[in-house]
Amino acid sequence: EEELRKIKEQKEREERRKKQQFANNKGDLPWPIQGTIIESYNQSKQELGIKIKTNKNQNVVSVFHGIVAKNQPLGEQWNRAVYIDHGNGYYTLYYNIDSDIGIDQEVEMGALIGTTASETFEFYVVQDSETQNKNSIFKNPEDWLK
Repeated sequence: EEELRKIKEQKEREERRKKQQFANNKGDLPWPIQGTIIESYNQSKQELGIKIKTNKNQNVVSVFHGIVAKNQPLGEQWNRAVYIDHGNGYYTLYYNIDSDIGIDQEVEMGALIGTTASETFEFYVVQDSETQNKNSIFKNPEDWLK
């Protein structure tokens, strides 16, 4: 009986460890914002994220736990971009938001990172690849969201 309990606990630990990795949560991440996709990912047209129609001042949340890598201005038209590092080369990018979240701040899944600056918001999923000379590879965000 003790042996079975130890085996069960080990399996539960392995399952938790898997869920802690961004790549293992493909198709199961929450949406960063409420809204409707108005422009889908299309690599051939250089549309490397999704554009979402929403309301101004809508809450924007992190889709997974990680560390804020950047919070930078994008110019007058687009306000700010927040980049969250989820480990193992995965990042999510949140464009056109108002945010004063600090660099190196740790965030949990669902944590508020800012609000929309207008009625248009963009979201990207990126994987950095060392095998391709550090080129970033944009993934279709719709494949990652629930």
